[in-house]
Amino acid sequence: MSMLLISACAWGLRTKTAWVCAFPKFAWINPEPQGVWQYRQSISVIQQLMQQRMYPLTLKGLEEAMRMLTK
Repeated sequence: MSMLLISACAWGLRTKTAWVCAFPKFAWINPEPQGVWQYRQSISVIQQLMQQRMYPLTLKGLEEAMRMLTK
């Protein structure tokens, strides 16, 4: 079972943790430009919760996410 999240909003920590536990394969597609990720504390927290499975909303990012989900 896989899950692909596309979101610009921040959910509660419990919700994110529940999704990570429920789906062994998951990817978070972030529409924010990748160049600003390091400056946004909420993105850093989500990256940690999502086990670094955050990808930019670009063709390359979508390809990388799909490749990881299909392994």
